[in-house]
Amino acid sequence: MHMNFFSIHLEQQRQAQRKRRMNMILIVLLIVAIGSGIGYLVYATSTFEQRIAAAQKILLTPENVAFEKEISDTDKAISAIDSYRRELQQIETAFASRVKVDKAALDSVMASLPEGTALTSISLSGYNLRLTGTIGGAYLAPSLLANLRATDLFVDIAPISLLTESGALVFNVSCVLKGGALQ
Repeated sequence: MHMNFFSIHLEQQRQAQRKRRMNMILIVLLIVAIGSGIGYLVYATSTFEQRIAAAQKILLTPENVAFEKEISDTDKAISAIDSYRRELQQIETAFASRVKVDKAALDSVMASLPEGTALTSISLSGYNLRLTGTIGGAYLAPSLLANLRATDLFVDIAPISLLTESGALVFNVSCVLKGGALQ
């Protein structure tokens, strides 16, 4: 048996050389993998940029620009219609909450007028009803107020005011319909 004293040292050198080769191979493989990844990203970026450019070219055709403007105009019109609809709903709600005076109530007011008294105008604001007309004499004012109270339509009746206009005695009286307060 032949034994070399340097064989241990030679074996260590071979193992070190194998490790260096393996490390070099790993480094080369790592560089190739990183290079391939970067190359793929550059290729993919370029491809996506080309696709984006093609899509922009398609989107910016005159037909598509006109279609986009039409959509924008339609959106504005829909917004205006929605705003108009909301305003109509507010008006409808306001009208629904207004006091309604029916024909029977007006007939009661007309029947409460003493002989020689005539209405020239009736106005309604909220619950406030204002009656204006001519009256045959100041002595009929208390009867008019009593008759209006007797209709049971009002929660309050303001004092009557009398004026002389164009030779006629004119009365004004404000009444608050049930459900309101005198303003």
